[in-house]
Amino acid sequence: MITRRLPIDGDYDGFDAVREFIMQGAFRFSNLETTIHNFESCGGAQSGGSWLCSPPGVLEDMRKFGINIISTANNHALDYSYNGLLRTIQYIENADIPFTGTGRNLADASRPAYIDTVSGRYTLIACTMTFNPEDMAGAQSANLPGRPGVNGIRANKKYYLPQADLLQLKRIADSLHINDYDEIIRAEGYLPALKPGEQPFGKLMFEEAAQAAITVSVNAADMKRITDAIAATRFTRWRQSACTNR
Repeated sequence: MITRRLPIDGDYDGFDAVREFIMQGAFRFSNLETTIHNFESCGGAQSGGSWLCSPPGVLEDMRKFGINIISTANNHALDYSYNGLLRTIQYIENADIPFTGTGRNLADASRPAYIDTVSGRYTLIACTMTFNPEDMAGAQSANLPGRPGVNGIRANKKYYLPQADLLQLKRIADSLHINDYDEIIRAEGYLPALKPGEQPFGKLMFEEAAQAAITVSVNAADMKRITDAIAATRFTRWRQSACTNR
Protein backbone atom coordinates (compact mmCIF):
# COMPACT_ATOMS: atom_id res chain seq x y z
CA MET A 1 0.00 0.00 0.00
CA ILE A 2 2.30 2.73 -1.28
CA THR A 3 0.23 5.90 -0.93
CA ARG A 4 2.99 8.55 -0.71
CA ARG A 5 6.02 9.48 -2.78
CA LEU A 6 9.56 8.78 -1.68
CA PRO A 7 11.27 11.79 -0.02
CA ILE A 8 12.19 14.42 -2.61
CA ASP A 9 15.57 15.16 -0.98
CA GLY A 10 17.03 11.74 -1.67
CA ASP A 11 16.70 8.12 -0.70
CA TYR A 12 16.06 7.38 2.98
CA ASP A 13 18.24 5.28 5.26
CA GLY A 14 17.87 1.61 4.42
CA PHE A 15 16.54 2.18 0.89
CA ASP A 16 19.64 0.80 -0.80
CA ALA A 17 19.57 -2.37 1.29
CA VAL A 18 15.93 -3.04 0.43
CA ARG A 19 16.51 -2.32 -3.24
CA GLU A 20 19.58 -4.56 -3.41
CA PHE A 21 17.61 -7.41 -1.85
CA ILE A 22 14.77 -7.03 -4.37
CA MET A 23 17.21 -6.74 -7.28
CA GLN A 24 18.55 -10.23 -6.59
CA GLY A 25 15.60 -11.59 -8.55
CA ALA A 26 14.80 -11.34 -12.25
CA PHE A 27 11.02 -11.49 -11.72
CA ARG A 28 10.36 -8.65 -9.25
CA PHE A 29 6.63 -8.65 -8.59
CA SER A 30 4.45 -6.45 -6.41
CA ASN A 31 0.74 -6.32 -5.67
CA LEU A 32 -0.46 -2.75 -6.24
CA GLU A 33 -2.89 -2.49 -3.34
CA THR A 34 -4.20 0.98 -4.22
CA THR A 35 -5.67 2.99 -7.08
CA ILE A 36 -3.48 5.39 -9.08
CA HIS A 37 -4.85 8.83 -9.96
CA ASN A 38 -5.14 12.39 -8.71
CA PHE A 39 -8.61 11.93 -7.20
CA GLU A 40 -10.04 12.11 -10.71
CA SER A 41 -13.03 9.95 -9.75
CA CYS A 42 -15.47 9.89 -6.89
CA GLY A 43 -15.22 7.14 -4.32
CA GLY A 44 -17.28 4.03 -4.94
CA ALA A 45 -20.34 3.20 -2.87
CA GLN A 46 -18.27 0.39 -1.35
CA SER A 47 -14.53 0.08 -0.87
CA GLY A 48 -12.11 -2.69 -0.09
CA GLY A 49 -12.05 -1.57 3.54
CA SER A 50 -10.98 2.03 2.95
CA TRP A 51 -10.70 4.26 -0.11
CA LEU A 52 -7.07 4.08 -1.22
CA CYS A 53 -5.63 6.47 -3.79
CA SER A 54 -2.01 7.14 -4.65
CA PRO A 55 -0.41 9.77 -6.89
CA PRO A 56 0.86 8.48 -10.24
CA GLY A 57 4.44 9.19 -9.18
CA VAL A 58 4.46 6.18 -6.85
CA LEU A 59 4.84 4.02 -9.97
CA GLU A 60 8.21 5.70 -10.56
CA ASP A 61 9.12 5.03 -6.92
CA MET A 62 8.25 1.35 -7.32
CA ARG A 63 10.66 1.23 -10.24
CA LYS A 64 13.37 2.68 -7.95
CA PHE A 65 12.90 -0.31 -5.68
CA GLY A 66 13.37 -2.59 -8.69
CA ILE A 67 9.75 -3.72 -9.21
CA ASN A 68 9.28 -4.71 -12.85
CA ILE A 69 5.79 -6.27 -12.98
CA ILE A 70 2.64 -5.73 -10.92
CA SER A 71 -0.74 -7.23 -10.12
CA THR A 72 -3.77 -4.97 -9.76
CA ALA A 73 -6.22 -7.71 -8.72
CA ASN A 74 -7.20 -6.99 -5.13
CA ASN A 75 -10.01 -5.68 -2.95
CA HIS A 76 -9.00 -2.02 -3.43
CA ALA A 77 -8.97 -2.00 -7.25
CA LEU A 78 -12.38 -0.31 -7.49
CA ASP A 79 -12.25 1.93 -4.41
CA TYR A 80 -12.97 4.80 -6.81
CA SER A 81 -15.45 2.93 -8.96
CA TYR A 82 -15.05 2.14 -12.65
CA ASN A 83 -13.58 5.47 -13.70
CA GLY A 84 -11.00 5.26 -10.93
CA LEU A 85 -9.96 1.84 -12.22
CA LEU A 86 -9.74 3.11 -15.80
CA ARG A 87 -7.57 6.01 -14.69
CA THR A 88 -5.35 3.57 -12.77
CA ILE A 89 -4.95 1.42 -15.87
CA GLN A 90 -4.12 4.49 -17.96
CA TYR A 91 -1.41 5.67 -15.57
CA ILE A 92 0.17 2.21 -15.36
CA GLU A 93 0.17 1.90 -19.15
CA ASN A 94 1.74 5.37 -19.44
CA ALA A 95 4.44 4.24 -17.00
CA ASP A 96 5.05 1.20 -19.26
CA ILE A 97 4.92 -1.31 -16.40
CA PRO A 98 3.54 -4.77 -17.28
CA PHE A 99 0.47 -5.56 -15.19
CA THR A 100 -2.52 -7.85 -15.01
CA GLY A 101 -5.51 -8.62 -12.81
CA THR A 102 -7.79 -5.77 -13.85
CA GLY A 103 -8.91 -4.54 -17.23
CA ARG A 104 -11.45 -2.76 -19.38
CA ASN A 105 -13.39 -6.01 -19.68
CA LEU A 106 -13.08 -9.58 -18.43
CA ALA A 107 -10.81 -10.75 -21.25
CA ASP A 108 -8.49 -7.80 -20.63
CA ALA A 109 -8.46 -8.38 -16.85
CA SER A 110 -7.64 -12.08 -17.18
CA ARG A 111 -4.91 -11.79 -19.81
CA PRO A 112 -1.40 -12.82 -18.71
CA ALA A 113 1.36 -10.23 -18.38
CA TYR A 114 4.88 -11.00 -19.60
CA ILE A 115 8.39 -9.75 -18.98
CA ASP A 116 11.55 -10.83 -20.76
CA THR A 117 14.76 -11.00 -18.75
CA VAL A 118 18.27 -12.32 -19.29
CA SER A 119 17.19 -15.50 -17.50
CA GLY A 120 14.13 -16.01 -19.69
CA ARG A 121 10.49 -15.01 -20.05
CA TYR A 122 8.22 -14.78 -17.03
CA THR A 123 4.43 -14.78 -16.97
CA LEU A 124 2.07 -13.35 -14.37
CA ILE A 125 -1.61 -14.27 -14.08
CA ALA A 126 -3.38 -12.38 -11.29
CA CYS A 127 -6.80 -12.90 -9.76
CA THR A 128 -8.59 -12.23 -6.48
CA MET A 129 -11.28 -13.88 -4.38
CA THR A 130 -11.81 -10.76 -2.24
CA PHE A 131 -14.00 -8.21 -4.00
CA ASN A 132 -17.46 -6.68 -3.97
CA PRO A 133 -19.83 -8.32 -6.49
CA GLU A 134 -19.95 -5.22 -8.71
CA ASP A 135 -16.13 -5.20 -8.95
CA MET A 136 -16.05 -8.31 -11.15
CA ALA A 137 -15.10 -7.48 -14.74
CA GLY A 138 -17.78 -8.20 -17.31
CA ALA A 139 -17.33 -10.11 -20.55
CA GLN A 140 -17.55 -8.24 -23.83
CA SER A 141 -20.04 -9.51 -26.40
CA ALA A 142 -21.26 -8.63 -29.86
CA ASN A 143 -24.06 -6.60 -28.29
CA LEU A 144 -22.49 -5.14 -25.15
CA PRO A 145 -19.15 -3.61 -24.20
CA GLY A 146 -17.35 -5.27 -21.36
CA ARG A 147 -17.44 -3.89 -17.82
CA PRO A 148 -14.15 -2.75 -16.23
CA GLY A 149 -13.20 -4.71 -13.15
CA VAL A 150 -11.07 -7.38 -11.53
CA ASN A 151 -10.25 -10.88 -12.65
CA GLY A 152 -12.29 -12.41 -9.87
CA ILE A 153 -12.71 -15.97 -8.70
CA ARG A 154 -16.16 -16.39 -7.21
CA ALA A 155 -16.94 -18.91 -4.52
CA ASN A 156 -20.14 -20.96 -4.39
CA LYS A 157 -21.21 -21.51 -0.79
CA LYS A 158 -23.91 -24.04 0.12
CA TYR A 159 -25.66 -24.49 3.45
CA TYR A 160 -27.10 -27.78 4.71
CA LEU A 161 -29.45 -28.58 7.62
CA PRO A 162 -31.29 -31.69 8.87
CA GLN A 163 -34.98 -31.86 8.02
CA ALA A 164 -36.18 -30.78 11.49
CA ASP A 165 -33.96 -27.69 11.44
CA LEU A 166 -35.01 -26.93 7.88
CA LEU A 167 -38.69 -26.96 8.91
CA GLN A 168 -37.87 -24.65 11.85
CA LEU A 169 -36.04 -22.31 9.46
CA LYS A 170 -39.11 -22.22 7.22
CA ARG A 171 -41.33 -21.31 10.19
CA ILE A 172 -38.97 -18.47 11.10
CA ALA A 173 -38.87 -17.24 7.50
CA ASP A 174 -42.65 -17.32 7.24
CA SER A 175 -43.12 -15.44 10.52
CA LEU A 176 -40.65 -12.73 9.43
CA HIS A 177 -41.98 -12.65 5.82
CA ILE A 178 -38.33 -12.58 4.81
CA ASN A 179 -38.96 -14.51 1.58
CA ASP A 180 -42.17 -12.75 0.49
CA TYR A 181 -40.66 -10.76 -2.37
CA ASP A 182 -38.73 -13.71 -3.80
CA GLU A 183 -41.84 -15.87 -3.60
CA ILE A 184 -43.79 -13.31 -5.66
CA ILE A 185 -41.20 -13.05 -8.43
CA ARG A 186 -40.60 -16.81 -8.34
CA ALA A 187 -44.31 -17.32 -9.00
CA GLU A 188 -43.99 -14.89 -11.93
CA GLY A 189 -41.12 -16.91 -13.38
CA TYR A 190 -38.25 -14.55 -12.58
CA LEU A 191 -36.59 -17.05 -10.22
CA PRO A 192 -36.21 -20.81 -10.73
CA ALA A 193 -38.64 -23.09 -8.91
CA LEU A 194 -37.40 -24.53 -5.64
CA LYS A 195 -36.07 -28.06 -5.75
CA PRO A 196 -37.24 -30.66 -3.23
CA GLY A 197 -35.41 -30.11 0.05
CA GLU A 198 -34.48 -26.50 -0.64
CA GLN A 199 -35.39 -23.71 1.79
CA PRO A 200 -34.46 -20.07 1.12
CA PHE A 201 -33.82 -17.70 4.00
CA GLY A 202 -33.37 -14.22 2.60
CA LYS A 203 -30.27 -14.32 0.39
CA LEU A 204 -29.20 -17.73 1.69
CA MET A 205 -30.34 -21.07 0.30
CA PHE A 206 -30.39 -24.13 2.57
CA GLU A 207 -30.64 -27.76 1.49
CA GLU A 208 -31.68 -30.83 3.42
CA ALA A 209 -28.89 -33.11 4.61
CA ALA A 210 -28.15 -35.60 7.37
CA GLN A 211 -26.25 -32.99 9.38
CA ALA A 212 -25.54 -29.26 9.41
CA ALA A 213 -22.69 -28.27 7.13
CA ILE A 214 -21.31 -25.55 4.87
CA THR A 215 -19.45 -26.35 1.67
CA VAL A 216 -17.50 -23.96 -0.53
CA SER A 217 -16.51 -24.58 -4.14
CA VAL A 218 -14.87 -22.43 -6.78
CA ASN A 219 -17.03 -21.13 -9.60
CA ALA A 220 -16.40 -23.52 -12.49
CA ALA A 221 -16.39 -20.81 -15.19
CA ASP A 222 -13.87 -18.71 -13.27
CA MET A 223 -11.58 -21.69 -12.70
CA LYS A 224 -11.71 -22.61 -16.39
CA ARG A 225 -10.83 -19.04 -17.34
CA ILE A 226 -7.76 -19.15 -15.10
CA THR A 227 -6.61 -22.58 -16.25
CA ASP A 228 -7.15 -21.59 -19.90
CA ALA A 229 -4.98 -18.51 -19.33
CA ILE A 230 -2.23 -20.70 -17.85
CA ALA A 231 -2.39 -23.05 -20.82
CA ALA A 232 -2.33 -20.14 -23.27
CA THR A 233 0.81 -18.51 -21.88
CA ARG A 234 3.01 -20.75 -24.03
CA PHE A 235 1.42 -19.26 -27.14
CA THR A 236 0.57 -15.71 -26.11
CA ARG A 237 2.77 -12.68 -26.51
CA TRP A 238 2.68 -9.62 -24.35
CA ARG A 239 0.70 -7.03 -26.30
CA GLN A 240 3.60 -4.55 -26.29
CA SER A 241 6.36 -7.07 -26.98
CA ALA A 242 7.58 -8.82 -30.08
CA CYS A 243 9.69 -11.30 -28.12
CA THR A 244 8.99 -14.97 -28.53
CA ASN A 245 8.71 -17.51 -25.71
CA ARG A 246 11.90 -19.09 -24.48
